[in-house]
Amino acid sequence: VERILSGSPLAGGRVFLLCSRGKVQLLVYHRKEVLKMDLFDRIMELSQYGYFCSQIMAILMLEMTGEENPGLVKALGGLNGGVGYSQGCCGCMTGGVCVLSYFTGKGEDTESENPAHKPAMAEFTRWFEEEMTAEYGGIDCRDITKGNPANRVEYCPQIIAASFEKCVEILQDRGLL
Repeated sequence: VERILSGSPLAGGRVFLLCSRGKVQLLVYHRKEVLKMDLFDRIMELSQYGYFCSQIMAILMLEMTGEENPGLVKALGGLNGGVGYSQGCCGCMTGGVCVLSYFTGKGEDTESENPAHKPAMAEFTRWFEEEMTAEYGGIDCRDITKGNPANRVEYCPQIIAASFEKCVEILQDRGLL
């Protein structure tokens, strides 16, 4: 069954994320028109603006919650290119756990982390490691891209989409969305 998760402002319109059978799509309401945008298309649009994997994960999460936080998006830029462009751990894995932690983590002195925090992190990281190792031979950018920048264009948008959908699934399964 389809359901609207939430909405956010975007370029004078509103974006609503729709979840149907584990797949996320975007409905963009702009100037009284409804445009259905595939998650993959939104990822490609954001990448054309120069955002990388972890930043795109954050932007999608912020759009889902109806928030804007340029400082968070900017900070997650440090995870780009496999943490500081070191070709280490993929920004979809690090960005994914940041997205989950946004919903489950401790944010204030008097606040406790949600009991779902560690299990959600464990589920996502286990899934990511299994999927990326099976498909690309590892979880580092160097494993995924094999050192070829053209592979980023081919592989990364798919990995971002799958990772974001997995985060949404984990949050929904725990009643956090």
